[in-house]
Amino acid sequence: MSMLVLWFLFTHPNCKIPCTAPTQAQMYDVLWSEISKWIEQMPEGVKEQFEHTSDHVTMKESPKTWFARAKTGKKENPEALA
Repeated sequence: MSMLVLWFLFTHPNCKIPCTAPTQAQMYDVLWSEISKWIEQMPEGVKEQFEHTSDHVTMKESPKTWFARAKTGKKENPEALA
């Protein structure tokens, strides 16, 4: 899934990718850590086009319109995300 998110970002200008998971552990410990790992392993010319934080991956060229974002349901109400 992490490679798919990065591929889609890289090949589809100005896309917005919502990444969801039922729990924060699944989102941040699994998916988002894999995204960070793969960005760090990219060649320098490619890696420098991405900016990643704890809940966003953006393309530096247009960070407000070209990104992936992590979002989970709140612990008190996990169904709210649906």
